Amino acid sequence: MRAEIPTGTKIVLVRAGEDRRFLSFHGANESLGFKDVLDIYDRVMPEVLYLALGVTGEVDARAGDLLKIAQAHGVDTVVDFSLSGGKVPTILQAVKEAEVVHCNCR
Repeated sequence: MRAEIPTGTKIVLVRAGEDRRFLSFHGANESLGFKDVLDIYDRVMPEVLYLALGVTGEVDARAGDLLKIAQAHGVDTVVDFSLSGGKVPTILQAVKEAEVVHCNCR
């Protein structure tokens, strides 16, 4: 991970009777590697692994592996995603592995 990249930021615009709109700056999220996330997972050993897919290149590509590792430790797994950025095959593979799926699409 490169420390000089700021963290990701999201602004959510809400109007009554309309869908939410998001303004996103992915920041350091795009630079996270699979090993970075796995190292943090090993240190924290969470009860729930929540993956928001679509902006973390290497992590998105290996999300299924990360979900299997977590489930082998008895960790509950959740995948949250939107079908943007041409990552549909990768995200659909992760969806097959997750215990809970939250889809931000119509």
